[in-house]
Amino acid sequence: MKLYRFFLVGLIQVLWMVSGNSQTSNTVFAGSADPAIVNDSAASFKSDKTPVIIADIYTVGNKKTKPYIIEREIPFKIGNAMLLSELPEKMELARQQLMNTALFIEVDVKLDRQVDDLVFIKVTVKERWYLFPLPYFKIVARNFNEWWKDYNRSLSRVNYGLKFTHNNFSGRNDNLRLYLVTGYSQLVSFSYSQPAADKSLKFGFDVGFDYSRNKEVAYKTDSNKMVAYREDRFLAKGFRGEIGFSYRPKIRTRHFLKFSYTNSTIDTAVIKLNPDFFPSAKTNLSFVDITYSIHHANVDYIPYPTKGVTFYGSLLKRGFSRDIDMWQLNASATYTIPVFPKSQLYLQATGTLKLPFDQPYYNKRLFGYGDLYMRGLEYYVADGVAGFVARATARHEVLNFNIKPPIVIQGHDKIPFRILLKVFGDVGYAYDKQPSHYTSLSNKWLRTYGVGIDVVSFYDFVIRFEYSFNQLNQQGLFLHSRSDF
Repeated sequence: MKLYRFFLVGLIQVLWMVSGNSQTSNTVFAGSADPAIVNDSAASFKSDKTPVIIADIYTVGNKKTKPYIIEREIPFKIGNAMLLSELPEKMELARQQLMNTALFIEVDVKLDRQVDDLVFIKVTVKERWYLFPLPYFKIVARNFNEWWKDYNRSLSRVNYGLKFTHNNFSGRNDNLRLYLVTGYSQLVSFSYSQPAADKSLKFGFDVGFDYSRNKEVAYKTDSNKMVAYREDRFLAKGFRGEIGFSYRPKIRTRHFLKFSYTNSTIDTAVIKLNPDFFPSAKTNLSFVDITYSIHHANVDYIPYPTKGVTFYGSLLKRGFSRDIDMWQLNASATYTIPVFPKSQLYLQATGTLKLPFDQPYYNKRLFGYGDLYMRGLEYYVADGVAGFVARATARHEVLNFNIKPPIVIQGHDKIPFRILLKVFGDVGYAYDKQPSHYTSLSNKWLRTYGVGIDVVSFYDFVIRFEYSFNQLNQQGLFLHSRSDF
């Protein structure tokens, strides 16, 4: 068993490096050995209808995080009145909300003491590591499976450099990021986000820019795959700058308004291969994006929920000229239903609509890019201006354990793991008004299914091993990973 755990830790560290997220991490995730950290004395009051008043809320362990950032997540304030029987549920909600800030590896909310009708609440937190000046290493492909099979695991298709990340920069849950990347392509990227910029902690902002150069450009779709053109000179250059504003009126809901400017230049060799890559066969394109989005999360743990719902919606206006004029509507939702104590049914749906339907190739990328994909069709793409994917997953936890890391740092003496088995099925549809005769996945119903294993660990890290089947009578093992920091 020790050898198995050592191999598992090593495998995950390699996969972090492959995905560009090689930071050492150390968080306890929601849903670990004991997800509901509510003390026994409070739990015993579940049937007690005695009215009480919150006399004080005090925090312990927050060396960097400002106390008012913690208090923002707690669903009760000093002076609030409630029934004693309501307190355990309120404290558990506070714990979940604090874990979902991604600021802490452990949170304990408990009734510290009671004096007559006055109750005193103690919040104990263990902070994450916030500073990561680390090497950057990432494969250049749409996903790991494409790099492994189509590009023969070539180490020439990698980017490397420096990734500097400072989360909770000022103790207000603000994040600073700087990327300096070279290799297969080049990138300089900077961003800063401050979600609590005013005294009410409801308004925030973010700014950022990036500049990139590439020697390879995917210029068309053929046989349901991207076809790329490459030379030993830079074929594409791009600059993007953005500024955004956020508003969080309640704990679970956030609103965003973002303005961005993009300037992209493509070599004439690419336009000769596909005159429809940019509008009017241009080699340079500039446009402004205005995006409104809303995020709502009512789940126990956002990266891997075991109950609750999430919703995301956005409306984008791209460009104000004849060359670029597009409206795009995106929506996605998840619903996690507990079936048994360690089993859930996880439902997902996401869709996109782009108007008008006549769009250049630059705006028609749909399935197979980012998170909009179907399990079992990872090797393929489908172009279009409208589409949706619906997924259903039944999963059951089979293992839950902690291991001691090779190097123990104060306060971070264990690595938690959860192992879940699952079965799943996906359906989807991509609509293209002017489909290419080189593609066969647009304008038809798509379906896939399979079985898999999920590994959940610290720092919101989730790795998925999936053996999938598709309607092209193909099958195979696919891997997906994510780590949010």
